[in-house]
Formats: sequence, C-alpha cells, structure tokens
Amino acid sequence: MSMSTPSRRLAALLIASCALSAFSTVARAADTLADALRIIQGKQFVDLTHAFSPTTPVWGGFGQATMAAAADP
Repeated sequence: MSMSTPSRRLAALLIASCALSAFSTVARAADTLADALRIIQGKQFVDLTHAFSPTTPVWGGFGQATMAAAADP
C-alpha cells in the first residue's frame, strides 16, 4: 500500500522532529568543548592495542598470519 503525498510529508516531519529533539538533548549534555573535555577526563580508558607477529595466536578459521614489508626501504 502506497502512502499519499500528505502522509509522506507528515511522516518526514515527524522523523525530522524526533531527530532534532534527540540532537538537542545530546547538545545540551556538552554545550561547550570545555564541558566535553571535563566529561571525557572523568572516564577511564583502556588501551586495547597490541603488536602482531607471525607467531600471534589466531582463530583456526583464519589461518596463520603472514607478514610482509609495507614498502621497500
């Protein structure tokens, strides 16, 4: 069943209204960069990066990693 043009306009208006409302709520949470920085500084971050090598264990479905130079020195 196809929507009529007025129904499409109403649906688009409702979606835009909801999106604007959600955005304004987020914007109020950190009004300035200083507020955003204060929020970020209050969080704990965990560095999950690690080095890879040919001996790094991998899931058997992927097979062992192969390494090659990215550029010729």
